[in-house]
Amino acid sequence: MGSSRYYRGRVVDRLRSADGPLDLDQIGAAVKTDYAADADRAWLAALVGLLERDGLIRRAAEDDASYRLAGEPDDPSGDV
Repeated sequence: MGSSRYYRGRVVDRLRSADGPLDLDQIGAAVKTDYAADADRAWLAALVGLLERDGLIRRAAEDDASYRLAGEPDDPSGDV
């Protein structure tokens, strides 16, 4: 397993390239080749929680378990 900094960067890169919000398992599968939800979800949730605390990412909606970059609009098309 790589360092926390390595995976934090991979999460941000994956969200940057996504067309919309991603849930934890989508993020996990994209950033860790041997990601297994049963074994890795708690680790990933903690990592994502730190990124959220640091203001780099945010939940797509308050009651949602999917994430996007902090600066992205809710509607990626830019329409209001």
